[in-house]
Amino acid sequence: MARRARVALLVVAGCGAAALLDRAAAAAVLPVITVCPAAATYAKCDYTSLNKAAREAPAGSTVLVGPGIYREGIIVRADRVTIRGVRGAHIKGAAASGKAAIVVKDDDVTIEAIECSRITVPNGNGACIRAEGMNLTVRGVYFHDSQSGILGGRGRLVVEDSRLKRLGGDIATEIGRAHAIYAGKRVDELIVRRSRILSSKEEGHEIKSRARRTVIEGNVIASLDGRDSRLIDVPNGGVVVIRGNVLEKGPNSSNPDVVGIGLERTGNPKRDHAINSTVIADNTIIFDRVQNIRLFRVRGVPPPKLVGNTIVGGEEFRDLASRWFPDRAAAGLPAYPRLPDPPKP
Repeated sequence: MARRARVALLVVAGCGAAALLDRAAAAAVLPVITVCPAAATYAKCDYTSLNKAAREAPAGSTVLVGPGIYREGIIVRADRVTIRGVRGAHIKGAAASGKAAIVVKDDDVTIEAIECSRITVPNGNGACIRAEGMNLTVRGVYFHDSQSGILGGRGRLVVEDSRLKRLGGDIATEIGRAHAIYAGKRVDELIVRRSRILSSKEEGHEIKSRARRTVIEGNVIASLDGRDSRLIDVPNGGVVVIRGNVLEKGPNSSNPDVVGIGLERTGNPKRDHAINSTVIADNTIIFDRVQNIRLFRVRGVPPPKLVGNTIVGGEEFRDLASRWFPDRAAAGLPAYPRLPDPPKP
């Protein structure tokens, strides 16, 4: 396209997005290109392929994804690109490169307000986002009913104000290998804030992090009716902060642990983190699984420091420097499966 080099902002436009288009056009220095789903009849568009729009987005641009279902995966190949959804933007049942709905190849990319579902690939690890570049931010997304939510990463991986639900591998031979969030060993820091991560399936974790530093604050992380594993698994250790969350262990969970730390340490300094500490503070921890339960399991690293938690269920936890209640009713909490909001900071 002759004018591609002049584009500062790519827009995927749709019905109801006119005001957003006006604001985007006012903010853009260079012309706006509009893109809509191939089946759309409500707008004249410069692109009818979301994949092509994302592939051709120049560094520093924003792709505004308009309302509609997109059945094509996308690859982001430029730095500082933002993929931002308008209400109703939904990538469904499509994976790029046999990996994910959104494959991020370059650095400092932001993904916002996208719904993603039904992503499957033959190896059982189809993700909504496969992060291969440095420094990814994910904000306000709704990822659900796929084999994996967010996978990979390098540098800093931030997940904020998002919902991730019913994620995990769905092939019998891949049990326990796919998770809602899986930060790989090349992630320096994983930060998860103000999000709801619920009902992982097929023995996946809600969060698995190999990052050097893992910070999980102000979230609701719950098994509910899912056949999940641990809510939080940090297999290589590192600096871990788990603060101000609601953590619920559901009746169908396949694993007795809420948190696992250092359980895959091998003694190899290239794989294991040298600096290790864990703080579990100011959380509301609910046990709806009543037998064979464990707050944490640790191997090869110092035990966590427990401060100011509220624990509901499991009499064995009443002396862990926390407020303890025998059940939801005693704690003034709603009956299962309802969940309270995270404690206020």
